[in-house]
Amino acid sequence: MNSVVVPYKRRVSQRFAAEWDAFGAVLAKIRDIILIVAQAHAAAELYDDLRHGTDADLADRGLKRANLPRAAFNELTKRH
Repeated sequence: MNSVVVPYKRRVSQRFAAEWDAFGAVLAKIRDIILIVAQAHAAAELYDDLRHGTDADLADRGLKRANLPRAAFNELTKRH
């Protein structure tokens, strides 16, 4: 009887491990999506703050008004 029970338990535990790994992969993807959205939000806030600044304020930061989208994009792609 043990010869029948042991392979069944092994199959169930292997399937459980595979399902748990798949669940962990889904959670990792969700975490990645949340981080991407957070970075995009930070870049949008930066762009919004910069676009309301005067040309003199932008020059103090070494930016021109035409370069604001690039500055926000650089913030978005920056690795933390």
